[in-house]
Amino acid sequence: MKIRNLILAVATTAIGASSFMTTGAYAQAKEQFFPLLSYRTGPYAPNGTPWANGKQDYLKLINARDGGINGVKLTYEECETGYATDKGVE
Repeated sequence: MKIRNLILAVATTAIGASSFMTTGAYAQAKEQFFPLLSYRTGPYAPNGTPWANGKQDYLKLINARDGGINGVKLTYEECETGYATDKGVE
């Protein structure tokens, strides 16, 4: 019985001490990056250009109208792939 009480006391002390030793969360930038893989050149350019314009406009709309998603702004950078999918994996 003494060993059980000793183990319980040590565990309680360890849990209590660890709550004082935790560090606070660091502030992080409220933005999320999205790569825009587009194909404005190459054989699929007639379909890819309007699609890329629409996706970019939609991300701008979400940032302007709603202030992002749950307060997190969307940032993006367009990456021209020419419909070569291996470039999107680089």
